Amino acid sequence: MFWPTHAVVRMVGTHWPGCSGSVFGRLAGYEDVNDAERLRHDPAMRWIVGGKAAHGSAASPSQMGRFKTQWLAAPKNFAALADLSGQWIDLVHGRRPPRGIVLDMDSSVNPTHGEQEMSVWNGHYACTCYHPLFVFN
Repeated sequence: MFWPTHAVVRMVGTHWPGCSGSVFGRLAGYEDVNDAERLRHDPAMRWIVGGKAAHGSAASPSQMGRFKTQWLAAPKNFAALADLSGQWIDLVHGRRPPRGIVLDMDSSVNPTHGEQEMSVWNGHYACTCYHPLFVFN
């Protein structure tokens, strides 16, 4: 198992004990608290969060919601949060260097109305739209 730096865990645990599940959920790709009720009972998530969560359940959706609006939204925390996933990836690569990089390419349709600049007809979606291509690693 790969862990974020001690500073990150301490940062989360100091301000909102038990809500590190919110940070780990974001690292796992869950962007908000909609899945918090299911994740709080997930054995893997409880083990990763640790502490009391390992033997009970992780933070509730309402606890995670308060964590999101009161702590994550504080401007003084933006820099640390922006660097969180980078620190985690660096730790993973420190333990097991990557053999290659996989790029996940996906597109998204964004329909437009009227004569918006740079929008074009897309036959697959049968509409005039923006159709950006996204690349994720």
